[in-house]
Amino acid sequence: MDRKFRGPYPPVKPAPTVEDCIYAMRFSDMMQWTGVTIASWGYGFIVGRPARFHLAGLMAGIGFTFGSFVMLQNTRGRLMGFRENGREQKKYGTASEEAIKPATLK
Repeated sequence: MDRKFRGPYPPVKPAPTVEDCIYAMRFSDMMQWTGVTIASWGYGFIVGRPARFHLAGLMAGIGFTFGSFVMLQNTRGRLMGFRENGREQKKYGTASEEAIKPATLK
């Protein structure tokens, strides 16, 4: 492999898109995303006096956004070979050597 940064695992897709990451999402990613959203709503409700429900909704939106970024980061790391990706290799296979090589500038 001629990649500049090599992960310890074989890559499934060297340049995954957001759509690829959403389709390759694991159940643990979904639960982490949901948990962060719910915990953020609870934090906003506890801290948000006197407008508890307004701040709770705002915090849930912030938690949802944060959870989506964490989910995309974890899934992208697995698809690119920087995290353990045994399930993804079984499901999608590994990337070919031609797909892994960086494009040369002409």
